[in-house]
Amino acid sequence: MEHKTTSSSCLLFSILSFLFIFLSCFSGSVAAYKNYTVGDSLGWFDTLEKPNVNYQKWVAKIEFSLGDFLKKYAKAAEHEVREAREELRKAEQRRQEDEQRTKELQIQLATLAKSVASIQVESSVVVVIQIMTRMSLTMMTAMSSTYFIVSFV
Repeated sequence: MEHKTTSSSCLLFSILSFLFIFLSCFSGSVAAYKNYTVGDSLGWFDTLEKPNVNYQKWVAKIEFSLGDFLKKYAKAAEHEVREAREELRKAEQRRQEDEQRTKELQIQLATLAKSVASIQVESSVVVVIQIMTRMSLTMMTAMSSTYFIVSFV
């Protein structure tokens, strides 16, 4: 019986030792990572655009390790991103305004169609309102045998 407890204790000790060593190695490498901004405060630029940025010199002074992060920070790109966001916001606003205008025109056309349908006209004049697929209004007036076509957009 004592032989079983000794071998169980040895097995447990071996497993715990292995886990301790494994976790010590693993936790040390994860905790040691660093964040680096490429070019430090100068940022990330094409060397033709900013020839004073020397990335070789910047890299030479840093000793990178496994797990380190490199961030590219471009000050010039911030302005372009702001402009693109502003243009996108304006385009969305125009789209919403156009959508609202379209709804208002649909209501006006429906109201006009109802009004025209109730108009009492003389027997010699016939007024026909036709709503086309492109949301244009066509009025055809027939007087005797002459036809006039007027389009409203």
